[in-house]
Amino acid sequence: MKFIQKISVIGLSVCMLSIVFSSTSMATKIVTEEHLNSVNKKMEKKLIITKTTPPKY
Repeated sequence: MKFIQKISVIGLSVCMLSIVFSSTSMATKIVTEEHLNSVNKKMEKKLIITKTTPPKY
């Protein structure tokens, strides 16, 4: 019986660790996507300003 309890505790620990790692991975992915989105928006604004500003001679 103790062997089965040890196996179930190990299984539960592995399950909890996998949940923690997957949550961390998802959070990292979301933060990275948000950062890239903000960089893209900044670049689009610069591009629009560059296109609308007439060249100076």
